[in-house]
Amino acid sequence: MLLLNNFKYVLWIVLLVVIQVALFNNINFWGYSNPFFYVIFILLYPLDKNRYIFLLLAFILGLSVDLLEHTGGVNAFASVFVAYIRYYVAQVIQAGKAYESEEIKLGNFSFIQWLIYLVVLIFVHHFLVDFTESFKLEMIGAIAKKSLIGSGLTLIMVTAFLMFFPIVERSEY
Repeated sequence: MLLLNNFKYVLWIVLLVVIQVALFNNINFWGYSNPFFYVIFILLYPLDKNRYIFLLLAFILGLSVDLLEHTGGVNAFASVFVAYIRYYVAQVIQAGKAYESEEIKLGNFSFIQWLIYLVVLIFVHHFLVDFTESFKLEMIGAIAKKSLIGSGLTLIMVTAFLMFFPIVERSEY
């Protein structure tokens, strides 16, 4: 029953991993950074669903990308971390008005709230991936620059996707 309820999310994960590995890993901004489009799954997953299942799905998503990119778990780590903090970021963006997940809906965000939500979570994801790959504190400036460029590319791709395929059912997200 649990697998049946989450089957559409598993299909999304498979589709996003294929798109990420086949298409977006070949997009490099001056050979420096590429967008992580697969993070859209983490960004759009409904807030009122089971958080443990969501963390498991985020882990599977990140691990799948890691296995196909040979990156040793950095995407899995970043995906699970962003999946974990996502609810709290949404709660802060809602100005602490909601204390239960049923009260926070992504579909109710204003444009500015959406932008803040996307920028924060995408940057955190990119920074964690880039920092974990190099793991050198003395390179923090170069890591931040690479993360900003990658985050910008990802933000453009995610925003374009959301413009072409808007969230229609406000109660779902």
